[in-house]
Amino acid sequence: MMTLFDKEYVLNTYINDVAKEGREEGIVIGREEGSILTTIKMCKEFGVSLADAIKRISNEFNLSEGEAEAKVKSCWGQ
Repeated sequence: MMTLFDKEYVLNTYINDVAKEGREEGIVIGREEGSILTTIKMCKEFGVSLADAIKRISNEFNLSEGEAEAKVKSCWGQ
């Protein structure tokens, strides 16, 4: 019986492609989280109120008020 593709090669290629996509997605998420953290720190440094910082993060990064509040409050005390 003749095989058109080497099964191991196909599997390894698929695994490498999935891993690459995962790394790229992780990089994008990491950059966004870093941007959020930097914005929160700048808000705090420039005396922006907690409520205004939450609104700013929500608007700037298209997050719900609840998501923004959780992120801001987790970083605000640091």
